[in-house]
Amino acid sequence: MRTQKITSALDDRYLKRLCTANRFKTSRELNCEFSQYTKQKISARTVRRRLLSAGLAARRPRKKPILNNKMRIKRLKWARNWTEKEWNRVIFSNEKKFNLNALDGLGYVRRRPGEEFKSYTTIKTTKFPAGLMVWGCFLRVELAGWKLLKEM
Repeated sequence: MRTQKITSALDDRYLKRLCTANRFKTSRELNCEFSQYTKQKISARTVRRRLLSAGLAARRPRKKPILNNKMRIKRLKWARNWTEKEWNRVIFSNEKKFNLNALDGLGYVRRRPGEEFKSYTTIKTTKFPAGLMVWGCFLRVELAGWKLLKEM
């Protein structure tokens, strides 16, 4: 069992900088880059431990639609003009697409707490890949049900 760390504080900062330059790189890819620069052999597990201690845990990336500033301003303006009575008449709905022929994006992203919806830790989504669509909705006080919409 080792009593001394194999990497220095400078090495740890370099690993952190490599990771924050591209959050989607695997620990093996980061290890390869680190070894080329420092000529020091460390394991991918050591890379993961150092990044975890820096607050960069590997997580599944969130997906979010691409919205520009004009779209955001328009949505906020619309929502702020409604009264509570109007919001009580809203049916909240959602749908879930189950992909049939493709994976749902990349494996993991390294991020700190609170960074889950930052642009550099999310996967940008596009419309219309093949799959099944399920739709469901609820009112303010009750569940309205779900339905298989169609095969896409």
